[in-house]
Amino acid sequence: MPTFTFPSGTTVELPPGMTLCQSPNAVTFDCARFVPVGETPAGHTVISSFSCAAYARAAAVHSKRQDVNERARGLSIAADKGRRTDRLTEYLAHHRRVLARMLTDYATDPAPCTCTA
Repeated sequence: MPTFTFPSGTTVELPPGMTLCQSPNAVTFDCARFVPVGETPAGHTVISSFSCAAYARAAAVHSKRQDVNERARGLSIAADKGRRTDRLTEYLAHHRRVLARMLTDYATDPAPCTCTA
């Protein structure tokens, strides 16, 4: 799997076929704005607070992976304490399916690198 490293040093694995941001240090973020930043080959508009569509998608993958990992950790802690885990297991499975669907969508319909630098 190709990897992408954010300016912070965080690295995320991306599915093959997903476009990488070519100039991550040039990407801007404005939490007050959520605007269209690029269009995919299938014609889907990428809307983000980041100035680069490919960067926004890499950030979404990283965020969803963190979410899945946190839910898995919570499930493990609950199991270790002898608590019921059926609902936590369902939530974890759901978030894993969402991540898998996201990775498939992003690889088959990659957002372009739209850095302004």
